[in-house]
Amino acid sequence: MSVDNLRFGTSISGLLIDGDPDTLYTVCTLTMAEPDGPIIEVPYIFMGETNQFDAPQKWFSSRTPPSSMIFKTSDGDISLFDIQWSGHTEKSGSGLSLGRIRPTEMVLHRRDGKLDDSLRVSEMRSHIDGLKEWTQLSAIKDNTETNESGLIRKVTVEVESISKLEWQQGDVTMTLQTDWRTSHAEEFDAGSLNVFDWVVFETKFETPQLINKHLSVHRKLQHLLVLVFDSPIHFRKHQVRDRAFALRLMSGELVNNPFVELISRRTVNEYAEKFPTKKDLQHPLFKVGLIGSEGLAQWTNEYERWQRFILPAVSVLGKRRIYIEDLIVSLSMSLEAAGKIIGHRDGEEESYWNKRPTTSTFVYRCLHLLDLNWGSRVESITGLARAAANSYNGTKHFNEGEMPDPDESFLISQVLKEVARLLALHIVDYSGDLLSRHPGAGISSQFSRIMETAKLRITHSGTWESSPNLRASLISE
Repeated sequence: MSVDNLRFGTSISGLLIDGDPDTLYTVCTLTMAEPDGPIIEVPYIFMGETNQFDAPQKWFSSRTPPSSMIFKTSDGDISLFDIQWSGHTEKSGSGLSLGRIRPTEMVLHRRDGKLDDSLRVSEMRSHIDGLKEWTQLSAIKDNTETNESGLIRKVTVEVESISKLEWQQGDVTMTLQTDWRTSHAEEFDAGSLNVFDWVVFETKFETPQLINKHLSVHRKLQHLLVLVFDSPIHFRKHQVRDRAFALRLMSGELVNNPFVELISRRTVNEYAEKFPTKKDLQHPLFKVGLIGSEGLAQWTNEYERWQRFILPAVSVLGKRRIYIEDLIVSLSMSLEAAGKIIGHRDGEEESYWNKRPTTSTFVYRCLHLLDLNWGSRVESITGLARAAANSYNGTKHFNEGEMPDPDESFLISQVLKEVARLLALHIVDYSGDLLSRHPGAGISSQFSRIMETAKLRITHSGTWESSPNLRASLISE
């Protein structure tokens, strides 16, 4: 038997086993609290008349519980790793004390081997928002046969996880592949069978690795999806596979080596986040078929080099509600990092101050690389870069004046967002072929249309010109 899953709000009782044969099993309750994940409460008697509670008394008085333990339930064992003290109250004598601990990782299966060893696994899978929509992979194939009248006479459905993309980076193999399960309807509709399929991201190392090493690779793909969809993208589930969690006979013979669920405090809070809507995932920057395994390998290989650009961008684009000022500050930081990575571009000297690059220089480099057409109301990309730098500096630095004009800030935030997202295309394909074929390589139509509607214009010097009697607020757009 095994515990299949633990969802928020679940609470189960069991026994804690620390691996010491002299320690009595300790009664406790595990609760999946939203959004922070598993917390284990241990009742015990502090300074009691017997030694029954010596172990928990020691754990909580010293604030150093065992690093790993087994949580035994009537449905199966759960392995707990990197356990941290999380508080306790003590009452001497007959008073009931209560201690709280939190595992950093929790695997819904018993692990073979030494109990105090750190958690290392060969394979890890993640369910991530948007993967199915982005990859267009499916485990389901169906074929419909009709008669001469065009009426359906036969439907054949085949479900098999064979669709996948695979690439390599060092000693880790990464895979995007389909997975599926079936379920029968309730008894009143017992004649039906439901098939659910999805796409998972998997990492497989040559030797077992710490969960955080797997997760750092999974984060790379999650961050790419944030830029692709311009939407919050979250982890929804993790599974691991390793021979230490295999099913064996009493003789030790291996019966099955399945994926078992992992719950990590590093990501469990994301499970509580709102799921993206169909609209959120409707218009990705590009589909995975456009870049293939080569583009995916390029992204993971180049991630560390571009990390100072990626992290500020996804930190703000990955939020559901964003202030314009947050967009400007975070994305300007991203483009500043990107500009330094891109290096010198023709014509950038005009943006220097005292013969040295400025914020507008780094934005200019990004604009020059992408070679976008911003329409007739932008006099030059030098002027647009200067306007972006002015907005950033006016937002970030105290200057005894008012904040930058809200309409101008809104427009600059949209420019910065589009540039940041299109730079993701550059990272997966340095040849520029994808950029040249992307709709964004033409006139930035939405930006140009808003500028025209508002009768706004950006000059070569980076200043804004407008017709006050025709200008309307843009913030609601």
